[in-house]
Amino acid sequence: MKNGCLAAAVACLVLLMPAGCASFAEDRTSFKNSPRLVKLKKLRGTVDYTDFDFGIASSNYSGLGGIGIKSVDFEPHLYVEQEKEPSLLQQPAYNESSMIRKREIVHGDKTEYEFDSFLDRPRLNESGWTQWYGRLLDAVATSWPADIPGQCELLIEVTRNGLVSVQTIAFVPAVGADDRFATERTKPGVRENFIQGVVHTLSHISKEDLAFPAKSTSRSVRFQAIFASDRNLNASVTNLSSLSTLPQNESTLWRYRICALLETRFLYPISEILERKLPSSIPHPVLPINGPHRYFVLHPDVAYQPAVLQPGGITDLNASVDKADMEDAGAILDHYLEQGKYSQADEFAKYLVLARDFKLFTEAIKKELAVAI
Repeated sequence: MKNGCLAAAVACLVLLMPAGCASFAEDRTSFKNSPRLVKLKKLRGTVDYTDFDFGIASSNYSGLGGIGIKSVDFEPHLYVEQEKEPSLLQQPAYNESSMIRKREIVHGDKTEYEFDSFLDRPRLNESGWTQWYGRLLDAVATSWPADIPGQCELLIEVTRNGLVSVQTIAFVPAVGADDRFATERTKPGVRENFIQGVVHTLSHISKEDLAFPAKSTSRSVRFQAIFASDRNLNASVTNLSSLSTLPQNESTLWRYRICALLETRFLYPISEILERKLPSSIPHPVLPINGPHRYFVLHPDVAYQPAVLQPGGITDLNASVDKADMEDAGAILDHYLEQGKYSQADEFAKYLVLARDFKLFTEAIKKELAVAI
């Protein structure tokens, strides 16, 4: 099928498939051996899929996009329909030393650095569906221009003959080039334009990148993915559907954004102060303590700062910083947000997250306290 025809087919499927689905329905059946067999309910009937669990947080690509930062996350579960070739479902080995890849980009007399961050990607012994998943992630993420701000969670299905269908699960606004959240009120049509941009990218992926592994008997695969494009920050929220009731006003969106950023550094004592004014329907905390804590930030003092954090892998600021300092930091951020000083709140929160030790952290709070309140 030629790219133009595929684009039309995908566009139609986006219109026909229901939006707002929290996840595709599944009825798990327990087996002693991994991978597990899962029955997924399609539009008609029920089909057996093998749940190929990579045992990792997600497969992630992050780098510079059209308006700032772009990030694409493929969930750690790839559902493979009726795969009868066990060699294609072997668990991969890991190589943590090759998780970050850096490129220099020269624009005239200015040099920028781009980091392609495969933070949880297996890099050794890739074969079968593991190799297919990684290849598709690379192809999609490098092709997607990310020139419209937003965060979108999608259910993607790829068939053996290369047909791609997309179902929207959730959309959350992000900050655009004007340093404001792009909502339907400020940028009418932003949700539809964002999704159509992703669909356009998926519809132009090459047949080689979509081709199933040799010897595969599967007819289709399904997985969930999150696409994010933002002026200067992405704090990976792995379940956007939980934010479906988030009010689309500037004040609430900035408060949610800063809470998510703080929680990537496990600064829950500060984010808890801010979350008191978030709607009760929004998960508190925004990022689960035991989930992945990943952020990518463009900062005036740091050209591009990618980081992935896990409990125990960083300096425990919660143990080092006095409780009163945490409360002061929360009061400063809450004051900025209440006053509509969103850029000040954003920069202060980034400084706290990027502080390399508790001394810099506490000094920043004291200096900000002197000028903020």
